[in-house]
Amino acid sequence: MHVGLRRNRLDELIEKIESITIEDVSELANEFFLSDRIAVTVLGNLEGMKLTREQLAC
Repeated sequence: MHVGLRRNRLDELIEKIESITIEDVSELANEFFLSDRIAVTVLGNLEGMKLTREQLAC
């Protein structure tokens, strides 16, 4: 493979990744993470921790 061709593809990939917006991520999260099916696992000191269902919702 020609080095120039490989660099161009890498540049294109980086450009596509950098073009992702918060809105894109939010839309995808809302599609895949249904708030009625959310679960959470926590490891560590839980003293004083309060987590509501609303805090977990997308």
